[in-house]
Amino acid sequence: MKSSVLSFQHLGFSCTLIRSSRKTVSLSLEADGTVLIRGPLCLSEEMARRAVEDNQPWLLQRKQTIQSAQERPLLQGGRIWMLGRTFALYRGSQPSFGENWLCLPRRIEDERAAVSVCCRGLALEEINRRIRHYAPLLGVTPASVSVGRSNSSWGSCRRDGRLLFSWKAVFLYPEDLDYLVVHELCHLRYFDHSKAFWWMVSTQIPNYKERIRHMEEVASRLSAQGWKPY
Repeated sequence: MKSSVLSFQHLGFSCTLIRSSRKTVSLSLEADGTVLIRGPLCLSEEMARRAVEDNQPWLLQRKQTIQSAQERPLLQGGRIWMLGRTFALYRGSQPSFGENWLCLPRRIEDERAAVSVCCRGLALEEINRRIRHYAPLLGVTPASVSVGRSNSSWGSCRRDGRLLFSWKAVFLYPEDLDYLVVHELCHLRYFDHSKAFWWMVSTQIPNYKERIRHMEEVASRLSAQGWKPY
């Protein structure tokens, strides 16, 4: 696959243009403040600069969100925000969780790694509850559902019908988690992002575009706060 990379400064941003065989143009703001512009091979530097200009208000808002997250640790005073509510953190012999608490295993000294151990069970419970609700409505049945360490995506669907989710899905708003589950369930019917796929998603999540934006904000915050794959 042919590709090229070009770096430049524009409007106070360090920009990196990555050109490949893709057909669309996308912008993202990394935790270090770099604007990544991904586009087709024919995308010129001038066009990339114009894309940055057109999206300057959004980029500035994203930059402020990231800076605020970097200044505010996620774990404060034995509490952590997940699934739209606050969980109290305790230490115990075995990892466990309840409606609004997590029990972190003492044997794992890294507090964040201990959180990830507890949250895998919590994530699986929340995701399975949504699958039981949405799968019959969509007329699909996954072969299996699992939660793991994925650091590159919130979830994925394999061609054999297996659904895999990142444990970090617990950091999403409940409505965003609804969308994530519906998105992967729809891939059981359409293994692409065609119009038919998005129509199927919209039958259950009409405001899915808003949900996607929220998930991007959460991903930026987690990256800025230094969460590792664990």
